[in-house]
Amino acid sequence: MRLIDADALKKWVEEYHTSNWGIPQDELIYAIGSAPTIDPVRHGKWISVPHKKTRICSVCECDEPYKFADEDANVFDYCPHCGTKMDAKEVWTYFD
Repeated sequence: MRLIDADALKKWVEEYHTSNWGIPQDELIYAIGSAPTIDPVRHGKWISVPHKKTRICSVCECDEPYKFADEDANVFDYCPHCGTKMDAKEVWTYFD
């Protein structure tokens, strides 16, 4: 998969579109504008909760599924609740 700048593509079509393409310009612009989009990747980390043997996601604050895992264990690379990639070096938290 390759991400594109849809606004730049629309501008290019408006500038260079010719009737030889076989697709009306307005239909092409509409197709570009209505194409599916993806959410940007969020980055977070598991945060140990003081005085409890649990960790939470720094983004959605849901518990890690295996709460009683060792402190250093990386059980999941992604939060199964919100999809955040657990690769952040630092995050601001309420528990700091």
